[in-house]
Amino acid sequence: NIFATDEGACIFPDGICETCSGQQDGTGIIVDNDADNDGVCDNDEIVGCTDPIACNYEPLATDAGDCEYVDTYSITGNIVPIVLNETYTYTMTMGSTYAWTCTGGTIESGDGTNTIEVLWTEAGIGELCVTETNSDGCVGDEVCLEVEILLTNINEEITSINIFPNPASTSVTISIDESFINSNYQLFDAQGRMVNEGVLTGTNTTLNTTDLASGNYVISIGTKEGLIREQIIIQR
Repeated sequence: NIFATDEGACIFPDGICETCSGQQDGTGIIVDNDADNDGVCDNDEIVGCTDPIACNYEPLATDAGDCEYVDTYSITGNIVPIVLNETYTYTMTMGSTYAWTCTGGTIESGDGTNTIEVLWTEAGIGELCVTETNSDGCVGDEVCLEVEILLTNINEEITSINIFPNPASTSVTISIDESFINSNYQLFDAQGRMVNEGVLTGTNTTLNTTDLASGNYVISIGTKEGLIREQIIIQR
């Protein structure tokens, strides 16, 4: 009643929260039937996850609740493959399936699982991606790994480079032809991290491998014609 001079009872249409003028203990205007003052009546409030990318997204939610997501991890495998066939792995979650995509190569086996075999076929920067779907049907974020694909090992020059012993334990020797003296080398672990580098100053260079963990490594040697890459295995 716009002509009312004293506070009286208010009647609200069903489902609509109206503001009823009045003071209570000096706290301000009372909003009836809407405790959080968000314009939604208390009886119509729905608590739920309001993040559209969450597994339990509730599009009708009016009040934010807990959200659930598919955890993401890293793809492990060689990012500087020395051989054409490589294995790549993603952390396994019981009941999940895994959809893989590959640029620069083909997936030979394992699609749908957390471990795949890839045949790299195109020189350049390749990419391997995986998307996990959990047992509840919730789809996680896509995770990708860039891979440097070099299919340029120079066959006639490989015969001039000898790496021994291989597998190695505490040291490995790189024996080269005199024409390769002063070539740069880099040693990478299976995750593509460089763990050693230097210059081949003589026909025989011995690398200390006592600080390297057991596993597969790739040595990259720069020549005038391009890069030569060879696999080194450390075993103890």
